[in-house]
Formats: sequence, C-alpha cells, structure tokens
Amino acid sequence: MKKIVVVVVIVLAGVFGFAPNYVGGKAEEQYDGIVEQLRLSGFQVATHQYQRGWLDAQANTELVLPLPQAPDTDGGDSKIPKELRFTLVSTINHGPLVPSHGTALAEIDTSSRQIWCLDIDSAAT
Repeated sequence: MKKIVVVVVIVLAGVFGFAPNYVGGKAEEQYDGIVEQLRLSGFQVATHQYQRGWLDAQANTELVLPLPQAPDTDGGDSKIPKELRFTLVSTINHGPLVPSHGTALAEIDTSSRQIWCLDIDSAAT
C-alpha cells in the first residue's frame, strides 16, 4: 500500500511539475499566432518580446499601423500623423489552472500604451 501511495505521489508531482511548462509553451505558440495575425492584417510588428516563467509570462509587442494620408491641397506637409504606434503589454497566466476560469490554456490581460508624435512646426501653421 505504501508503494502505491509513493508511486501516485511521484506520478502526480511529475504531471503537475511538467504541465505548466508544456501548457506555457502552447500558450506562447498561440500568442505568437495572434501577433502573426495582426501582422497579416496590416500592422507592422516593430518589436515583440515574450518572457515565460513557470506559471505566467509577460509580453510586450510594439505595433505600427500606417495611416492613409489625404492629399494635401495647400502644398505643405500634412498635419496628420503617418502612423499610429502603440505597445500591447500583456500578462499571461498559463494553465492548466488559471485564476478566473479554473482550467484553461491561458488567461491574458492586455493593456495598450499609445505614443502620438505630432510635428510642432506643422501644428503651428
């Protein structure tokens, strides 16, 4: 009976020890797939960093979206920015157990940081 308990404990420790690493790799693959879909839909991926820990990960992805420019009728530079640049900052809790949903591949909490750069000279005219 003691041997069965020891074997069960070893098996469970192996499963729970290996599962976060395996599921974390799958969650990273899925996240990278989302970034690739953004790229294919017209965003430029300026930078992409993914740092995986044992039960969670942090991702920072800087995206650039070129903006269409209207023809400038007065012959000067357009005052409209040529691109929208922002960073997605994500905290990923990978499973198999996630805080708010019980079991899942991952739970992703993402916020964005936008940077607008307007030329002072063209804004003054």
